[in-house]
Amino acid sequence: MVRVFVVLLFFCSLAEAKAELVTNFANVENKLQHIAEVTDTIKRLPPMSSQAKIKFVYAELLCQRLYGENKFSLNGDSLGEDLKKSVAQVKYRESALDLLGAEGWELSVAVTREVNAGFEIFYYLKKRID
Repeated sequence: MVRVFVVLLFFCSLAEAKAELVTNFANVENKLQHIAEVTDTIKRLPPMSSQAKIKFVYAELLCQRLYGENKFSLNGDSLGEDLKKSVAQVKYRESALDLLGAEGWELSVAVTREVNAGFEIFYYLKKRID
């Protein structure tokens, strides 16, 4: 009787071990499938060398509010004189940013500084070049 019980326990343990192996194997297959999907995604990405060739030019838009008046100036080596003059003539900083956005410039960061008679906002912009 004891032998039968031991044999039954042995077979039950084997069945449980087999079920656990099947479950673990399914988990491994799922992980392998996920790895294959990630690998395919990585293969579709452009090579790093082409990403490293992306270049930008930079500009600074200075908006000053001094003694109740707005003043705008644009600084940067790659800016045309027409764009600088257009920005200098606007009345609102949103208009200046709209002009730059229409030319392909993107806002990177803005810094505000208080001065005795008002405040200044420095807008730093970038534009992708090919």
